[in-house]
Amino acid sequence: MNNIKNDFSGQSLLNLSINREKTLPNFYNGNNEKLVAHLLQFLNDDDNEKIFFIWGDKGMGKSHLLQAATSHNIEKNKIAFYLPLDNPNRFSIDMLKGIENSGLLCIDDIHNISNNHRWEESIFHLLNKTWENGGKIIVSADKQKPDIRLPDLLSRLQWGQSHKLHENNDQQKSDFIRFFAELRGFQIKEDATKFILNHYSRNMNDLALIMEKLDKETLSHSRKASISFIKMILNQ
Repeated sequence: MNNIKNDFSGQSLLNLSINREKTLPNFYNGNNEKLVAHLLQFLNDDDNEKIFFIWGDKGMGKSHLLQAATSHNIEKNKIAFYLPLDNPNRFSIDMLKGIENSGLLCIDDIHNISNNHRWEESIFHLLNKTWENGGKIIVSADKQKPDIRLPDLLSRLQWGQSHKLHENNDQQKSDFIRFFAELRGFQIKEDATKFILNHYSRNMNDLALIMEKLDKETLSHSRKASISFIKMILNQ
């Protein structure tokens, strides 16, 4: 009975955090084409490389990539777990039991366990067990050397590939807005794209949230994404 409970806690509850709309094909590459290409190779190649480390500022797409990678493996009927550490207090460390047997383990925002000795020790042992069992690991953090106090854990993060998630320029952010609109099946003109970039946050995560809202509202109101409509929806 205990094993069933642990499996449910690890697999079902952790993976409830995955947004299945975050996929690798709908990630806007922009300045990160090489990173995405390396990530796909890491996921698909059966080699000895065990860790893929992604670092960059908040809101640039790290969580999108880790959720997409987890879904990528699940869709191939492989065991994969997504562990978001944006707020470690919402999880019990006991929930980590059993997930070391996964083929892919994605640990998001590992820097948020800094100064929490129990969490750092637990993640360190989880990494070791996952490697020993032949699993691969993807980890994200806010910088290349996150403020982890446990030297052995910090050392483990340097064992594999390390890739910076680069900021996109304004033209690429404009391209992202059109890319998102095309994926969702609605049109947005150049003047409306410029209006969004000039009046709202240019953070990639914030732009994605804006576009998700416009997608929903243009559909429900049967309206085009004009500047007047964007003002009405986003200034509510």
